[in-house]
Amino acid sequence: MHPEWTMILHSTGKVIDRTDYKETVGKVVTQLIRKDVRCIYENDDLMVEHAMVTFLNGSTDAVLVVVTLKDGKLFRTETGSTPLNK
Repeated sequence: MHPEWTMILHSTGKVIDRTDYKETVGKVVTQLIRKDVRCIYENDDLMVEHAMVTFLNGSTDAVLVVVTLKDGKLFRTETGSTPLNK
């Protein structure tokens, strides 16, 4: 991760930094079940990933992650998901 990395949470629009991520989101992400992970597109500036993710509440969503790269590192991460079941 780039030292200035940020992530935009699709659920709230809130922007978090590396410290926020480590203290909150990072702990949850390690408990998610990610299947069918694939890189849709990647170049020196951008990476797009798609996966099927099962969350802690049991719901499964198709999740698209877009990452802007800077100096070869993750610089800005945005996610979006579409509920498949509730």
